[in-house]
Amino acid sequence: MQQLSLSTGSARKTRIALADSNILRILQVACVLLCLVVAAFAQGAANAPARPANAMEPRIGILIPNHPPDYSVLLNAFHQEADEHFGPFEFRLGTEAGVPVVLVLPPADGPLLRSLAAQSMFEHYNVKAAVYAGTSGAHLGPDQMRIGDIVLGAKNVDFGNFFMSKAGEVVGGEFDVPGQHRRFREFYLDPRLLGYLACSATRVAAHTKVEPWANPAYPKETPRIFYFGVQGTSTMWLANPEFIAKTRRAFQEIDEDGDWYSNLAATLYHVPFVEVSVISDSILEFPETERGLPTPPAGRKPTGYLAQRISNEIAVDLIGHFGRQMLSGTFDTPEESPFPAAYFSEPTHPRDLLKGLDCR
Repeated sequence: MQQLSLSTGSARKTRIALADSNILRILQVACVLLCLVVAAFAQGAANAPARPANAMEPRIGILIPNHPPDYSVLLNAFHQEADEHFGPFEFRLGTEAGVPVVLVLPPADGPLLRSLAAQSMFEHYNVKAAVYAGTSGAHLGPDQMRIGDIVLGAKNVDFGNFFMSKAGEVVGGEFDVPGQHRRFREFYLDPRLLGYLACSATRVAAHTKVEPWANPAYPKETPRIFYFGVQGTSTMWLANPEFIAKTRRAFQEIDEDGDWYSNLAATLYHVPFVEVSVISDSILEFPETERGLPTPPAGRKPTGYLAQRISNEIAVDLIGHFGRQMLSGTFDTPEESPFPAAYFSEPTHPRDLLKGLDCR
């Protein structure tokens, strides 16, 4: 009996020793695999291009529209220091009028792709404010708005987000319920930033002459400024006056082709979004045309180029005169209006926006 007990004890010790040995082998294999994984990640990090030393310094982000392809005003004031690629987007780092900026030109047209570029910019850089200078189509008649006029984005709405009734009426908000507030429906610009933008627009407009062929039936030279503009965004180009009237009743937008989508991305990242558009087409001014575009004289480019140049000049002036304040200041990204409703009823009245600013 004693011999059997000893044999049993010896067998148990052998099994324990074998189990310990197996555990040790598993741990050794795990350690080898872990080392290989760490080495692979280290090699990948070593092979990844080094980011510029100043990549994360505070910057103003500039979103450039793909069309019209007139970038000379922006690029003439831009000093490039580096460029980086993240996914399909190329970002150029440098200074604009001496102020640190990061530029991105999406690879194709449209506000949806541009908003993805904006989100990538906010993810990879320390953007204190985003600037978008573009062109737009008039949703007001030529007695109020014409080619070359300047619209400041005091408010931005997505007029493509609607419910259309059986009778064809447009009701703002596809899923809106009366009496219930939904977030991210409309965005507003911080009043101080709107003041800076208004000052730059005033300065540029004072020395800008709109060529007579752009508004042949309405003699005018100096652009009109809509200080409290309600900019409308969608992925549509509207040339149907009846439909424009319907969206106007629902959203009160005064132009189309804003960038609500990039404004949404900016708001989610708490980045103020500064937008200016210059009117490049108006089916209400040119009802005999297909898209509201006047025919340019021989050798002249379409009105989109004229409008984009004015818009870019305002952006460069804004960054040159107020860029440092935009980098160092703290600004809101309002989803409720900081302005009285009456201001939007008279959008060409600057109110107190220019007070205390030298806009000469």
